[in-house]
Amino acid sequence: MSYPFVGFDIIEDKYKKVGDENQIGRTEDLYFGTEVSGEVGLSNSAFGADRNAIMLAAHLLRGFEIGDLQQLFMTSNFSSRIEDGRARNLIANVGGKYYWRWRPDWLLYAAVSGTVTDSLDPDLQLLLGGDNGLRGYPLRYESGTSRALLTVEQRVYTDWYPFRLVRVGGAIFADMGRTWGSGVIGNSDPGMLRDVGFGFRLGNTRSGLGNVLHIDFAFPLNNMRGIQKFQFLVQTMQTF
Repeated sequence: MSYPFVGFDIIEDKYKKVGDENQIGRTEDLYFGTEVSGEVGLSNSAFGADRNAIMLAAHLLRGFEIGDLQQLFMTSNFSSRIEDGRARNLIANVGGKYYWRWRPDWLLYAAVSGTVTDSLDPDLQLLLGGDNGLRGYPLRYESGTSRALLTVEQRVYTDWYPFRLVRVGGAIFADMGRTWGSGVIGNSDPGMLRDVGFGFRLGNTRSGLGNVLHIDFAFPLNNMRGIQKFQFLVQTMQTF
């Protein structure tokens, strides 16, 4: 694909400064406004592309404050292209994140997301496993054409700051999700998968990126053949 495009981005100026939410010991700017963006492009051989297509993309974000202690963030994304009179590589995603600080250093977090696709390109896969939210199962355990995931997490923030290198936090979590449709890899249809677990969070204070090291121990609740009784994951992420 090679194409010029036109687009728009409408951003409401509505931010709030917080701390100890998606990072540990860092100042965060949360967005509580409405953002809408869209893009239309034309892929054509005149620009070096190997096919003609209309490229489409859209994004919507909305943040809500529920009193002084709760927040809700809703997002939706859409992308596709019109090629030979039909939609191809269509990906539509909706999600929500909820935060409730019911104690000064304790925060209840919940996230739900759903994704549907149609006519995906061969180089794209819709995966679900330990590396993208279902922590009690191996990496890339399921694949399909649709996906749903629910996560509930109790986060704990501490003042422990060993050697002034990392700030330490922890979490107890539960995940539930599955895929639908025929994927390229993964189990054929294991149904709804569930896990519980706990982990530690190390906030890197020596990096401008704000990376958080996740060390998780997760336990699958489904009795699946070939799955270990617990999964040990270590990964670096942008958020808690």
